[in-house]
Amino acid sequence: MRTLKISLLIFIIPITLFAQWHWQNPTPFGNGLSDIQFLTTSVGYACGSGGNLIKTTNGGKTWFEIESGTDDLIIDIFFLSEDIGWFLSYSDREVYKTTDGGSSWEIISNLSPRYAYSLWFINEMKGFAVGYQYLLSTTDGGVTWNEVNNVYSTSSIYFYTSNVGFVGGLNSIYSTSNGGNTWINLPLPTFEFTPSAIFAHDQYNIYVVGTGDFQGEPYYAFLKSTNSGYTWSGANFNYWLIDVYFTSLSDGWVCSDKIYKTTDGGSNWTATEFEGSHFQFIENQTWAISGRNTIIYSNDFWLTADQQIKSVFSGFLWNGAAKDTNVVFACGSNKTIVGSFDGGLTWDKYFESTEQTYLNSITFKGNEIWAVGAGGVILNSINNGISWDENYVNATWLSDIKFINDDLGFIVGSISGLACIYSTKNGGDSWELQQTFNEYSGIEGIEFASENLGWMIAYSNGLLKSADLGQTWNVVVDSIYFFGNIATSGDSAWFSYGRNVLRTTNAGLSWESFRVFNYEGINFGAGRIDFVNSKVGYLSTGDGRVFKTQDGGEIWIEEECPSAMPIQAIDFVDVKRGWTFGDCGTILKRDPNYVYVGSEEQDSPKEFILSQNYPNPFNPVTKIRYEIPGQARNDIDLVTLKVYDILGREVATLVNEEKPAGQYEVEFNSPNLPSGIYFYQLKVGLFVETKKMVLIK
Repeated sequence: MRTLKISLLIFIIPITLFAQWHWQNPTPFGNGLSDIQFLTTSVGYACGSGGNLIKTTNGGKTWFEIESGTDDLIIDIFFLSEDIGWFLSYSDREVYKTTDGGSSWEIISNLSPRYAYSLWFINEMKGFAVGYQYLLSTTDGGVTWNEVNNVYSTSSIYFYTSNVGFVGGLNSIYSTSNGGNTWINLPLPTFEFTPSAIFAHDQYNIYVVGTGDFQGEPYYAFLKSTNSGYTWSGANFNYWLIDVYFTSLSDGWVCSDKIYKTTDGGSNWTATEFEGSHFQFIENQTWAISGRNTIIYSNDFWLTADQQIKSVFSGFLWNGAAKDTNVVFACGSNKTIVGSFDGGLTWDKYFESTEQTYLNSITFKGNEIWAVGAGGVILNSINNGISWDENYVNATWLSDIKFINDDLGFIVGSISGLACIYSTKNGGDSWELQQTFNEYSGIEGIEFASENLGWMIAYSNGLLKSADLGQTWNVVVDSIYFFGNIATSGDSAWFSYGRNVLRTTNAGLSWESFRVFNYEGINFGAGRIDFVNSKVGYLSTGDGRVFKTQDGGEIWIEEECPSAMPIQAIDFVDVKRGWTFGDCGTILKRDPNYVYVGSEEQDSPKEFILSQNYPNPFNPVTKIRYEIPGQARNDIDLVTLKVYDILGREVATLVNEEKPAGQYEVEFNSPNLPSGIYFYQLKVGLFVETKKMVLIK
């Protein structure tokens, strides 16, 4: 979600509609999550990348997005009560505050040049921030911050009561018994150890997890004190330790590669089957961030768990391919392949491995599915992914696979630091090393517009062309570095690099370069590009943006997209429908026929509601939200939403169709209307309501 950052209060409409792009994995949305906090067993919040801020009021059965006012990473959130809360934006180093339960947020301070990773408030005025060289403190609710000079290299914080608290620093735990007025340094028996989380069961029993360095080797430790931090014992783990919580002196949990449990105070630990990075305990109910962008829930202390933010896969998806509007597959980390046969409504996992390796490319050849990846692996299924043949060629890395016809195909990658290309002439039954390229370290991508026109991009500055069924390749461009990928349509081809697109319309005889985007001070690297014909194409960026062109790549317009996750691949089946794939299992679909009507578990509206448009005043785009109650479902014949000028003349029809009960949002774009007062009117059966809005240009 892209937002304009202003110093005014930003009021919230809790459901945001992106009329064409929508989440398919995770669902209902999937931007990265960095922190989670529950105030009661009903009310909770989570935050993360791209200004992602979500809330639940029913224990996580349904979550809804709330406007944060930033598109920066929200690294930490802290609520003192159901009304009063704060969050930290990471890059902008700003502190936001709400006094109405998240309905509106205001920037109250900027920590720059200092910074922080975590907040803790003991009352509405007094709070602390950690992550900077020194502990930061405030006594005016976060408006101003001062350095506590005797508390160094801070990394974590926990208050057992408003007076008793602990701060983690390098090789130290600092304790206070007077609300942070003074601090005592309690050294830890560690080497270069940074506490990532602290939990105090009481003022005596303290638990710490974190990461250290001993003689150049990392170690991951759980530490425990039973005498307020004066002596410590502990246990070592094989992976990062991020969070810790104890429900009693014997029963505790930590977040590592899995959620681990102890029943003897931390001497021995047993892994559960669930992943978690941060968790929150309220009585016997627990929520955890899992896989960076999903939320799981347990009411039996992690014996079992359910997904609340649901995901078929939460690793990296490096590539995806759509066979048609129904069949689409993607591949990525852990040699995982996911697929859908209903246009992405449901996704299933069709292949995975415990190996820490990647599949980098996936494609269709008729009814066959092919994928290649690290270590020279080649996977092939002839039965819609039910079973797979796994074979290998001599390669360090395979980056792309394409077939020209049923028999002839190519795989590109690298062998021991040299670019290579493999070919098959029997439909993939066997693969032969066709050529290596001493001047390049790897081939990144290959694409064929026809049997006699093929393209390859080599790392790091090679653009190669073939005119003979891929048998020989000649360099056509060597002055541009770090191409992203290739798109073709007839004699036209496009190659993304940096913020630009390189285009040829005559099979490489001449070239033109066009700028796609220009965000000052920001470079998202080469985008991923796909064209469906010689005019219409799409390009994605590393921060989740998607751009569209309708003139062959000369002018690009940014689309409204709900994701801030890095996009690794993009594939379209026609001019309107396509998918993007990326980090944390992100799958987004563009579909102009998609209508969002809320979560399946969300109650239907109880009455007709026509909300005030937002923003208002506007120029030239605003959004209008309305709700149709469930009891009207059988009575509704037609829903109309129209816009009139001040003289009562109709200037736009936004809705004119039958609709079931639900919550809806439409966009009104008025580039050709003059400034002035306008009215929008909702009619559903006998219900009629009109509201005013102001266009200012």
